[in-house]
Amino acid sequence: MPRNQKSKPGKKRPDSSARAFFLFLAGCGAEIYIFILRRYYYSGPLRQMLAWADYLPVLGVIGLAICAASLIALIISRKRKSDGKLLSTPDNASAGIRKTTFWTSALLFLCIESGFLAAASFLTRWNMSAIFLFSALVPTATALGILWLLYDRECALSLTILSAAAFIAWLRYRGTGYAFWIQIIAAFCIFILAAVAFLVSSGKLSKLLSAELHAPLIYISCALSASGLICALIGPSAAYSALIGLAMVIFGLVVYDTVKQL
Repeated sequence: MPRNQKSKPGKKRPDSSARAFFLFLAGCGAEIYIFILRRYYYSGPLRQMLAWADYLPVLGVIGLAICAASLIALIISRKRKSDGKLLSTPDNASAGIRKTTFWTSALLFLCIESGFLAAASFLTRWNMSAIFLFSALVPTATALGILWLLYDRECALSLTILSAAAFIAWLRYRGTGYAFWIQIIAAFCIFILAAVAFLVSSGKLSKLLSAELHAPLIYISCALSASGLICALIGPSAAYSALIGLAMVIFGLVVYDTVKQL
């Protein structure tokens, strides 16, 4: 859904739809790679698993090289766009903007996809359980990225806060071998939530958020997320209850903001 056009700082840019589309494609490509890793590396026979153990570092280096090249090209493209070199006359201005938007979005897609290829390859080679982490992280990050591009900023910020708390609660519920570090992260995130609420109340995030800021929505999201993180500190059972509650709040908030912008 398009972002509310009344919100001046959070007004939708002309290239938001194109970037959201390429971000969706990047998320789909990342999920396909995770599926390949689960099918041929995690669940494959021993000989195939050993072969993929040799492939992963090579794939990681290739991903890093492509990511660096696309990032440099993206910086050069944006610099040329800011200098006005692509729009020489008023007649070709519209076509130039469309062309620049497409190639900028394509380079951003390539940078994200290759960066994920490198990160997933190296982390999976280091610890095979990273596959399950990426299986939950990729769709969540893709959905939040699309929301930041197409929805009101305060709604996107609230959903990001709630999703981060739900993700930490999910990690605590999974009962991984890093329970102590997950609890440390949860405690640290509670202080981050307090800092976000303070910044919103003091107007420090006015450039990031829309002009018609609905601050109580962010305060409620911070309070609910802090409650979920406290449950994650208690134990796996409490974390599971918090995960269910946060998931319901996230679904309700998405429906609310979608209906509001119709």
